[in-house]
Amino acid sequence: MNIEVKDSYGYLRRCIMDFDSEEKYSGLKQCLMPSGKVLWLCEEHQKQPRVVLVTGSLAGGYTRPQVDEKSEIVKALAKLNERST
Repeated sequence: MNIEVKDSYGYLRRCIMDFDSEEKYSGLKQCLMPSGKVLWLCEEHQKQPRVVLVTGSLAGGYTRPQVDEKSEIVKALAKLNERST
């Protein structure tokens, strides 16, 4: 990612977070996709096959440590692996 795109993304993310002071994220939640990517999905798309909700709560925010996010992703990967066996 070049610097201009990275700066623009950071600015856009900060603006969105500033407007969402209650951290509701418009109902979006972090989900683990079969490809291993983590995406923010609406309730409808969270129900798709092989999509695993990373946490029951709204994860993310600026105050949440990255270590906690990584452990939640590892748990979600394990859950996805159990489904496929």
